[in-house]
Amino acid sequence: MSYDLKKMAPFIHTDRSTKYMYFCMLIALIPPVTFSVFYYGIRALVLIGFCSFLASLCQGFKDYSAPVHGIVFALMLPADASIFAAGIGVLASELMLKKMFGGPGSNIVYPAAFGRVLVELLFPQDMVIASEPGQNWLSISTLFTIGGELKEPLNHVQYSTSEIIAGRFPTFMGMGCSILIVVGMLFIWHSHATKLAAPVAYLISVFLIKLLINFDGTVLDSLLFVMTSGVVFVAVYILTDPTNTAQFGYASLVEGVVAGVSTALLSIRVSGIMLALIPILLLGLMDGSIRFYVGLLEKKRLEETV
Repeated sequence: MSYDLKKMAPFIHTDRSTKYMYFCMLIALIPPVTFSVFYYGIRALVLIGFCSFLASLCQGFKDYSAPVHGIVFALMLPADASIFAAGIGVLASELMLKKMFGGPGSNIVYPAAFGRVLVELLFPQDMVIASEPGQNWLSISTLFTIGGELKEPLNHVQYSTSEIIAGRFPTFMGMGCSILIVVGMLFIWHSHATKLAAPVAYLISVFLIKLLINFDGTVLDSLLFVMTSGVVFVAVYILTDPTNTAQFGYASLVEGVVAGVSTALLSIRVSGIMLALIPILLLGLMDGSIRFYVGLLEKKRLEETV
């Protein structure tokens, strides 16, 4: 039997279509969405609903991938972001990125990550984390303010370990409560919507490399870094995407490790959303090469065992 035939066998059939995968992702997003609305109020609800609707509108309400990408993008925004900045990010990711590369499923990098980095560069003042969770729940003025007065960024360092575990520290709307994000991850695992090899390898790599970098640090320091840097959110809701991350074989593990090591090393110089997303964008550009070379190694290994 030739290698190609062995590679195709045993012809496993499954009902887990792309539509099913993204529908499960929508359900898995409920915990961070609930967290965002609970802590940041009407502003969060409006931003999440607006981004989800606009992304779906751009794709003609054809599938679940657009609202998933819209919600993921919104959850990476600060609570004080404006509707205008959010709209630019969604339109750039859904129209410029997806349409230019052939539509949904053909984008070379994760759309929400691309849009989020773009608005960080275009509207840096709008992207400042200036609101503590639990305050100004009914305020909507920031939704219609572009730029505005200079905002002093808040720092999570002054918050206790228990507050960080509970997600009650200033961060981007849906990236704070790691416990609820892990709940979403457990649902993805239970529903078999997508594979978790890349996300798990990513989180372990970030934790271990960060532990090695901080010679004077402790395990708790590395764990708190993982919980406050947004990498848990990235692992669960971006690295599980079937379009931009390998789902099978050693390629998924390699991609997780590459992204994790890059993130930990980048943390020496970079912070904020760029720390979480730059390695993900680079991984998307390298995805095809990683799959190709890992596939060659797997093919060579199988040929040697014949």
